[in-house]
Amino acid sequence: MLNNTIRDGSDGGIVVHNSGRATVKGNSISGNKKAGITLCTGASAIVTENAILSGKGAGILCHTDAGGVLRANRISQVEKAGIEMRKRAWTEVLGNVICNCSAQGVYVHTEGRGHIECNTISKCRGPLVEICGGSTPVLKDNQLEGGVGGAQGIIVYDRARPEIVNNIVKECVKAGVHISDGAMPTGRHSENVPSIEPVYSENARH
Repeated sequence: MLNNTIRDGSDGGIVVHNSGRATVKGNSISGNKKAGITLCTGASAIVTENAILSGKGAGILCHTDAGGVLRANRISQVEKAGIEMRKRAWTEVLGNVICNCSAQGVYVHTEGRGHIECNTISKCRGPLVEICGGSTPVLKDNQLEGGVGGAQGIIVYDRARPEIVNNIVKECVKAGVHISDGAMPTGRHSENVPSIEPVYSENARH
């Protein structure tokens, strides 16, 4: 699916149904009442170089057990999370630009997996990255910049074990990284030793 314009619909922009397979590239998606792109339960897709703007739902929504690669998309001004990964989603989130969302930049639900790498996430009203209990994503080489919502750069909830490596977090009103009771982020060298490898925090306000 290549270079289409999809706008102002009463549902989602593009929906890949259960167990569907697709490549979604270079589309302009805006103003839809649900998610710009939805991967339903068990679906798998390569989603790359799309522009998703001003929708009422998430920019890209990956349902339970959905998977695929989300690469080099530009997501802005959506009313929910820029990218939302629901329970056990196993998505690779690579090199996306996400800004000015009304909720989280990237939202990983319970038991979410995959890699969140080399993304630029800024000026969202919720946490720039929110990782829920039982999730084990790799969060690496991202640039996270706050500015509007007073939320954290990265928040890690109870029982989550993300790997957090070499991210830059700056200008958050609240904590650059917030680790909740029972959370255990790990470093890349050992799965058993709790650590966070360099997270460079340049918060302007504390």
